[in-house]
Amino acid sequence: KNSKDESVVAAGYFSGNLLIAFSHNKVMFGHDYSTYRGKERWDEIIKIYDINSTPGEIRDIFNRENVSYVLFAPDTLSYNQTNLAKIKDLKIVFSNGANSVYYYQR
Repeated sequence: KNSKDESVVAAGYFSGNLLIAFSHNKVMFGHDYSTYRGKERWDEIIKIYDINSTPGEIRDIFNRENVSYVLFAPDTLSYNQTNLAKIKDLKIVFSNGANSVYYYQR
């Protein structure tokens, strides 16, 4: 309820599928065969959470896919295990211990 309708969220496989079922948000990647450009989108999700990805590569994905939020949940690496801390336009907007959400300010 706190995000704009149909905001795009980068999320892990399991949490992404739950998110689209229980919210008004879109996810970058849903089910394997029903996601447009599924293989490419899944590779981009992997790159977002990969500590070896550069901030520039991650920003390019965010901008190309119109990502507004990144969800960290039990099925993803933690924020500290990624290279996202180097992206200054990414701010935490929610955390409850097991889950956290970061907003990408364009």
